[in-house]
Amino acid sequence: EPSQVVSDVGVPAPIDGVITGRMANLGQVVGMGQELFVVTDLSEVWVVGDLYEQDFQTVRVGSEAALTTLAYPDLTLRGRVTYIDPRVDLQTRTAKVRVEVPNREGRLRLGMYVTMAFTTSGGERAVVVPRSAVQTIGERHVVFVPVKDEEGKFVQRVVRVGQPVGDSYTI
Repeated sequence: EPSQVVSDVGVPAPIDGVITGRMANLGQVVGMGQELFVVTDLSEVWVVGDLYEQDFQTVRVGSEAALTTLAYPDLTLRGRVTYIDPRVDLQTRTAKVRVEVPNREGRLRLGMYVTMAFTTSGGERAVVVPRSAVQTIGERHVVFVPVKDEEGKFVQRVVRVGQPVGDSYTI
């Protein structure tokens, strides 16, 4: 009767992390140098997004970014821009931007959708209003502003609408 050789061999991962890919199954014969698992360190993640062409002059490598996600609506994560692709997508007029974000608590997961807002220098301040506050009358965009010291009274102001930022517009 032939004897069966059974051996268990422990293979330590070279880093701490989470298994994000598995190529081996229980009982499978494996050879030296064969890839068994993919281990990913998620303590710091790369968030890749689209940077609009009109923002190229203000967002640079080193700029701060604030990230929000539907999974944690009350949480703002902070990161820094580490790369801006030199190529512009001809359809969207955007370039890919990479932001590195500390993720020690593991809140960001692979494939999540996030919204990024960039902190830029230059001292230029922008007024931001909810999208629902901007009304279109003919070809003009307007907002209604409360009149000081006159409760319930509003005055119409024509505005030039900038880029959307989440559920808001810059004015």
